[in-house]
Amino acid sequence: MAAGIIGALLYLIAVLPLGVAPSFELAALCWISAAVALLLAESSPI
Repeated sequence: MAAGIIGALLYLIAVLPLGVAPSFELAALCWISAAVALLLAESSPI
């Protein structure tokens, strides 16, 4: 669930202020990158 929320925020940041063309591929890439970032943060030794 958190990956979906963070992915949606990344998507909005990419589309609105940066002007990237909205697409399904962009949404999927944002969701996947958010999920990977959360997995890395959870498994970090810090």
